[in-house]
Order: sequence, then C-alpha cells, then structure tokens
Amino acid sequence: MNGNRMPHLNAVHLSGRLTKDPELRYTKAGVPVFNARVANNSYFRLADGEWQQETTYIGFVAWQALAERCYESLKKGSAVLVSGRLTSNEWEAEDGQKRSMIELRADRVQFLDRLSADDPMEEVSVPQDEPEEE
Repeated sequence: MNGNRMPHLNAVHLSGRLTKDPELRYTKAGVPVFNARVANNSYFRLADGEWQQETTYIGFVAWQALAERCYESLKKGSAVLVSGRLTSNEWEAEDGQKRSMIELRADRVQFLDRLSADDPMEEVSVPQDEPEEE
C-alpha cells in the first residue's frame, strides 16, 4: 500500500414518492423488515430547450422499530426523505439464476406529507447501534 488512504463513505439522501403500498414482513427471528420503492424525478433541458423528465426507482429497506413505524404511516404515493447507506444483496432465484440488487438501507425516514398546514412533517430515525439484520 502506498500510504494514501481513501476515505470510506456510503451516505445517501433520497426524496420521492412510494410507487406502491409498502410491505412489512418478519424474519425467522421475529425482526420486522419494511420494503418499499421510491420514484425520484429529475429534470434537465435538452439542446432544443425542451425540458425532459427522468425518473429513477430505488428500493429501500428499514428494520426493527423504524420498519414498523414506516409501515403504519406510509402508503402508495407518500412523499418521503430517506437517509441511509447503499447495500448490495445477492440471491439465487427459483429458476436457478443468480440475482443481485442495490438498495438503500434506511437509518432515517422523514414523512413529507402533512394532513394539514398545521401538522409538522414527521421524522423517524433508528439509532446507529442497533444490530444488523438477522
């Protein structure tokens, strides 16, 4: 090694709307797991001056108390700001093919929808020292 060290940084902040109703399941050990997909739109101008929209779909997962709170509060179309880190998962599908995906593991989820102008936007987070998935 040449002595230069590259910092390790894996931090993501993503806002968007849920593309469908979320799912909540439990591991064999009884740990709650929340799964959802967020659609994030960005806009750019083409050479002819016309605006173009690009949508990116990102899955995110929350664990334990954060999972349960998200499941109670979110539904298709809910606006969220999710903070966490990217994780990579690999598995073998039923057809024998190896599959992989990258998703956002949420440490914090802010609910951006309000019931009325007087309602604060709610934020839910999970302490960093919670155990990894089981």
